Amino acid sequence: MKVHAYAQKLITVPDLAAEKARALKLKAEATAELKSNPERAGRLLAQANRQLAAIERELAARSSPLTPEQLRSREQGAAAARARAEAGAAETSRLETVKRDYVASLQGKTPRDLRVEKKAEAERLGDAQDALNLAREQLAAAKTPQQRAAAAQVVASAERALRTEYAKAAAIDNVAPVALNHKQLHDYADSLKPQGVEALKAERARVQAAFDGGSSGAVRLSREELQLAKVKLAIIDQAIAKRAGAVTKVDATRNPGNTVFDGPGMFVASAGAIDPAALAAKCRAAGVTWVSLQIANPGAVGENVAALQSGWADRLREQGIKVGFWGVSYGENAATDARTHAQLTAQYEGDFFIANCEGAFQDGQGDVSRNRAYAEAFQAEAARQGIGGVPRALSSMGRVALDMKPWIDGGWDAMPQAYWNSYEHYQPSLCTKFYEDWGWPKGRIHPTIATYDSSSEGNARPKSIAEYAADLKAAGTTGFSYYLPESYLDDAKWAELGAAIHG
Repeated sequence: MKVHAYAQKLITVPDLAAEKARALKLKAEATAELKSNPERAGRLLAQANRQLAAIERELAARSSPLTPEQLRSREQGAAAARARAEAGAAETSRLETVKRDYVASLQGKTPRDLRVEKKAEAERLGDAQDALNLAREQLAAAKTPQQRAAAAQVVASAERALRTEYAKAAAIDNVAPVALNHKQLHDYADSLKPQGVEALKAERARVQAAFDGGSSGAVRLSREELQLAKVKLAIIDQAIAKRAGAVTKVDATRNPGNTVFDGPGMFVASAGAIDPAALAAKCRAAGVTWVSLQIANPGAVGENVAALQSGWADRLREQGIKVGFWGVSYGENAATDARTHAQLTAQYEGDFFIANCEGAFQDGQGDVSRNRAYAEAFQAEAARQGIGGVPRALSSMGRVALDMKPWIDGGWDAMPQAYWNSYEHYQPSLCTKFYEDWGWPKGRIHPTIATYDSSSEGNARPKSIAEYAADLKAAGTTGFSYYLPESYLDDAKWAELGAAIHG
């Protein structure tokens, strides 16, 4: 708040002692943070000092007699402060409505959709800032009173539009997955490997102190910085547990039907985007043995259910292609989602099921207890539906801090999303090693690859199917899958895929 506006606001404040206490608290917290975050702390310290000076001036004015002119000036200042407060309250209410409506429009979007939307909103915010700068230039260049009045209206409109985009940007920032530097985190994990338990505990105390300080007080860490600290804490805890012998590789008996995943497969998101007979022919020619259709996100995907009812899966099965389903859970209702997914798999006679559980199930970002809740609820419901032995696999990020034990013990296979075209450290062989380190037997790890345009996510160079194939061979895994043939495989890429599989 500007000094003059703050001074006018003080005229209407009956309890200056409380206002002074708030300013002193801000000053104390900012002073304490000067070493760790000097830039932000310095700005807040200057703000606190300005507020304290204004409070002292207001206290002095209240303790001395005022002339009629001074009284009129104070009354006018108070009226202006009240008018500003009313306008501010109305604008705050409008912006809250903007945020609420915008968040409602984001319901049901996938994490990837949210990342794309966040990027688009950043562009809209930049356009709004450019429009305001242009409007201010026009106001500065105005010559006549009429020109200045018209230009001032344009500025006011541009400022309002910019506030709208700032509100939407804040809303998407709170909803979209935090974009962490995965390579930085894995380098950090590698740096912990030589350290003993005591050194790890000291590092944990340091990171915890930074997190605690950044999540409260005047100088706050950003959402990304806090998320980074939480993931680091999870990495340290895992390292400590390994040193102490608390984590051992668990090899539960593999679900016998999971051998279906030993062959090449396809993830399909939209049945309507690809003709099943044509897909079956392409799969047979390339050597693809199974197709997984998205049946839930997290509830039933109506378009795909309708396609199944019209015989979409039958056309593929007639050509010897197994057809199963994949479903998404965003974690908040993990057990409910799992039951729904098991029911849909039984109802539409899926040959297998793949659970898509990502960041919301990850330590440091979501709640790891959701892993057990989902895995156990799915198994219980599958048994009730008479498909207790249905082949099943977990699909999650190429490197992710899930609680893997419920999945491994429950007989699930793993399908790490090794999207090497987005992130270099998502190279399939590296993802395979990561999942092995978390306890998965290599025979139950089947990477998922993709060749979509990485400009929407990540910063890696594009990878060819031949590069993927060579790295999969080096990883020594059995079976892999491809993400969305309806979107990213033309005839030439189908031919490349077939050559890689047959080769």
